[in-house]
Amino acid sequence: MPANIVKVLLVDDHPVVLTGIRSCLRDNKRISVVGQAMNAKEAVRRAKRLHPDIILLDIGLPDVNATDAIKMLQSALPTVRILIHTMHDDRELIREFIRLGARGYILKGCSPAQISLAIEAVNSNRIYLSPQVTKILNETLEQNLTGSKSSRHIHVGVKTDYRLTQKEKEILGYVVQGLKMQDIAEKVSLRYNTLTTHFKHIYSKLGVHTRGAVVAKTLNENIL
Repeated sequence: MPANIVKVLLVDDHPVVLTGIRSCLRDNKRISVVGQAMNAKEAVRRAKRLHPDIILLDIGLPDVNATDAIKMLQSALPTVRILIHTMHDDRELIREFIRLGARGYILKGCSPAQISLAIEAVNSNRIYLSPQVTKILNETLEQNLTGSKSSRHIHVGVKTDYRLTQKEKEILGYVVQGLKMQDIAEKVSLRYNTLTTHFKHIYSKLGVHTRGAVVAKTLNENIL
């Protein structure tokens, strides 16, 4: 198989979903579905044998809970990137799975193009959140920033003050949405080099070294 082909392992306990995803991805010449599994233990066995680049993972498996499934897969194949594919749109679940190391989160029912886009983005070492997921997180961020009364159901806890400037928070919001650097530069009206400097400041203040870690920490600690 050519080195530039993204190898994907599908994990879902519904045969019709597995068949549907295979059909969706069949025409994408940059992606190859190398296998499928219907539970976590089977997924681990196949991941060890097939060495996929991406595991498209449903979080409602019959044998173990989703947290354990992710940990099992990461332990079996530390280099694999996990992309969550689920019907669950709960904000806390999204934050939890990104914190655990999932590289993306998309909802079932999204278009075939969206699935392909997510796989290719995650394979390029980017965090990918589908538009629906981004909207859910944005609503939460807006509530936290404006102090809306509707946020009373959101358990924020005590926040660490990272002394982010307003511009850094604005940039961070776009990072969480999964925008590329050039798109963020246009959104915040900054030159690319200036934006890079802001990124370095954000990384330093948060004590992280990668974009994925920035997103995970922001969601986990409700920084915005």
